[in-house]
Amino acid sequence: SVFFIPDVYLAKNVQKQTDKKIIVWNGKCMVHELFSAMDINMARKTFPGVKVVAHPECTPEVTAASDYTGSTSQIEKYIAEQKPGKVLLLTECSMGDNIKSIHPEVEFVSTCQICPYMHKITLEGILKAVREEIFEVTVDPKIIEKAAVALNRMLAIGR
Repeated sequence: SVFFIPDVYLAKNVQKQTDKKIIVWNGKCMVHELFSAMDINMARKTFPGVKVVAHPECTPEVTAASDYTGSTSQIEKYIAEQKPGKVLLLTECSMGDNIKSIHPEVEFVSTCQICPYMHKITLEGILKAVREEIFEVTVDPKIIEKAAVALNRMLAIGR
């Protein structure tokens, strides 16, 4: 079994690709939850030939209605390889902006949704926290030891 955090929809979409039992954490991204299959249907009617690409934190209903589902880097690769003329990108705006800057030749149809939390962490804030040694988090050594086992196993999968 795999305890999967932080997103329930990401977990459900990953479950389709594995035989492992996934224990789901019920967290959700407020941005990805805003997209719907109705958005996709309307976009297909309004923009004939549009390719719909979705981040896997979208609901399974949305990913099923999409032409492609993948991480930001997988979406970028899909666009580079498939070279669609028009794309409806279902992810957070700043993630979409990164992809748009790489592919100026593609017409992006947008339902841009901004996450108010993604922009709270800044390089300046991180630098301040490190320099001033503020916002320190302490964890019981016994928990660290157990967590290290799980983290090392996860990292080993990616090698």
